Amino acid sequence: DQPRDQLGLVELPRGTAVVASPYPRPIPGVPVEQNLHGISFAVANATGGIARLINETGMAQSADSIIDLIRSRI
Repeated sequence: DQPRDQLGLVELPRGTAVVASPYPRPIPGVPVEQNLHGISFAVANATGGIARLINETGMAQSADSIIDLIRSRI
């Protein structure tokens, strides 16, 4: 699993995909395995991570530039 605060990349036959944690923020006292999880949280975490990168760098000309930005931070 991808750490919640990091984005990853995976190379697929049709291109590069962003990988993110399928878990929401932790709930105190609840083991992470017992919390809700799934693709919706992964999409939200990926979107939030990409938004933070764009906000920090001001760089977002295309999907390829975002992939390059993520790649430079891995």
